[in-house]
Amino acid sequence: MNLSTFNELYDKASRTKNAGDLVSAKKLYKMAGLELLKLALSAEDDELEAIMEKRAEAVIAYADSLDADAPKPREKTPQGKDAKNPAPENANSEDSKFMPSEVPDISFNDVAGLDGVKDTIRKRIIYPREHEDVYLRFKIDTGGGVLMYGPPGTGKTMIAKAIANEVNAKFFSIKGSDLLSKWYGEAEKNINALFERVRKEKTAVIFFDEFDSLAPTRGSGSSVMSRVVNELLSQIDGFSKSDTTLLLLAATNRPWDIDSAMVRSKRFSVKLYVPLPDVAARRYILQKCLDGVPIDAEIDFDEVAEKTEGFNGADVSEFCNRCKDFVLERCIRAKEEGRSIENEVITKSDVDNTLQNFASSVKEDDLVKLEKFRAENDVAD
Repeated sequence: MNLSTFNELYDKASRTKNAGDLVSAKKLYKMAGLELLKLALSAEDDELEAIMEKRAEAVIAYADSLDADAPKPREKTPQGKDAKNPAPENANSEDSKFMPSEVPDISFNDVAGLDGVKDTIRKRIIYPREHEDVYLRFKIDTGGGVLMYGPPGTGKTMIAKAIANEVNAKFFSIKGSDLLSKWYGEAEKNINALFERVRKEKTAVIFFDEFDSLAPTRGSGSSVMSRVVNELLSQIDGFSKSDTTLLLLAATNRPWDIDSAMVRSKRFSVKLYVPLPDVAARRYILQKCLDGVPIDAEIDFDEVAEKTEGFNGADVSEFCNRCKDFVLERCIRAKEEGRSIENEVITKSDVDNTLQNFASSVKEDDLVKLEKFRAENDVAD
């Protein structure tokens, strides 16, 4: 057993990511993760197998977290088909497709930093349900959904799950690929099916991830997406007549691509900028990722947190995993040579080497655009 193929793929993925090609980097990271998973399955030592399998899952999860700016899904009518023909009856099954997860077990305590974001959410979403009399007495407006925007990997999905936890709601997590279809008219049917399914719950949260792929600006050349946006607007507006207590949440890395009608009052009227983690939040993530892991006492978490400026949460987690790769290699070598791994730890040298060879996945140009959007819009902080 050796890690050479994994290391080659991982290093190539890191170089590709640093060069700005996130599409290729995402594929390479996944290939590296699958290679490590194969090695784990062939390991004769159960402890080593568990370590490698966990690392492989982390690499694949990091790949999935990258915002590769890949082309967004678009509904297309198959060649040679009558565009008026509906999809086959079995093309979609709403009963299985739009099932909610149970109330998430993630709380705001699991979200590093973002105190301003949490405070706004408590005032606009949580406190109105806990202190309804106060909000009614002072006529405090709390209506509308919440659009969270910011760089990728900053915890927007975790915040959405924490909100569902706080209000004890069923959680519907929706991406563009869940609703868009190659069949004519099927996307609109999917949207209708989703909202019909949500109406069966007393309290529910719909979280639209990558919302820009579902609600792009109309008139941009796609009649298909214009119909999708119209259907979404219709369903959102119609939900005020439902007995279901619905919370609408959405997340995007590209808020400027979202149709302006979506962010009007009572739809997604609250716009929350979810920034990169500050130094305190990065330190928290570092400590959480390395909690219970044998590390050298010389490692200074404050220093490492300072040196990971510009990293998003996913980057910090992957940084920790990359540090673990060094000790993983040493442990495998030691076990193959019949030596004990009892004294093996993550060293300061491991951390320094990772700092030299690992960079943030966040693009500077995107940060500039996000700050400009923030300055030009009425954003709750």
